[in-house]
Amino acid sequence: MDFLVRRAAVSDAHALALVKENVWHTAYKDIYPKEKLVGFDLAAQAQYFARLAADSCVSLFVAEVQGRCVGYMAAGEKTRRSVGQNAEILLLNIDAPYRKQGIGRALFAQGAACLRAKGFSSFVVACNKYNYPAHVFYRKMGGVLFAQDADAPDRSLSQVYFRYTL
Repeated sequence: MDFLVRRAAVSDAHALALVKENVWHTAYKDIYPKEKLVGFDLAAQAQYFARLAADSCVSLFVAEVQGRCVGYMAAGEKTRRSVGQNAEILLLNIDAPYRKQGIGRALFAQGAACLRAKGFSSFVVACNKYNYPAHVFYRKMGGVLFAQDADAPDRSLSQVYFRYTL
């Protein structure tokens, strides 16, 4: 499958929010509470992606197939409570029909290259504790599981953390 990875623009925000919504309703349908899925706020998510695209501390990329946004990745300085690292890939999502086509690997490699270029020697990826297919992917990309959150009644909140050396 031919695809293009390019830096995201603010004008991509709505398309990125649509991909995130699709991912939530496929990858997370049995993990996230139904209320969270039903309450997905597309406009708020589009605003979030517009802010990320304009943030100089974050590198946001989009993957396209035939001009259609099918995935995205953001990498930059630590934004969450990631354990013991200063850099992270904070988002990496691929719409379900486009998974296992090399798009995730290409986006991940782009994120690692951006972090290396910014002078980071390592980074972390936080992933939902119950998203087991993602765990497999992050291990294949060389990640070492080094921490995990305690279980929470809301399974969308529990994370595992993979460390990478550049």
